[in-house]
Amino acid sequence: MTAKHVVATLVLVPLLLAAAASSTAAEQNSQAYRHYLLKTLKVQPDVAECAVALNKAAARSKRYDRLVNMDRSILRAQISTDDYIFSAGRPVAITKRITMRGKVRLRGSWEWRTVRTYCGVRKGRVVATSIDPRFGERSAVSGGV
Repeated sequence: MTAKHVVATLVLVPLLLAAAASSTAAEQNSQAYRHYLLKTLKVQPDVAECAVALNKAAARSKRYDRLVNMDRSILRAQISTDDYIFSAGRPVAITKRITMRGKVRLRGSWEWRTVRTYCGVRKGRVVATSIDPRFGERSAVSGGV
């Protein structure tokens, strides 16, 4: 091995180990959250998987950095069991649609917004997620009869 290879190895190995540790920690957090939802709140497995998938989707989002679904929102999740096409823009066939309220924090800001979140489930797996920020804007307007 040349000196360049040794230096490259010394630089890359810690970076790879840090990335692996970060990934492992994130997965452990997801497992702990899933366990909490299933055992403590006693929600259906599809609802637990949906909440975990939505947290991951928000963390990967360019617009948001965090999603919070309060326990009461998760317990009040609405489940529709009709066959749907999840999105007109990117159609995905689903057999269950789970809807929950939540709050998201805008990336680089302290501002939180109320949103409605959706998951599409097929064969027990979450195959699509969506965060709808328009829900908060509409909820600020009160309608009357």
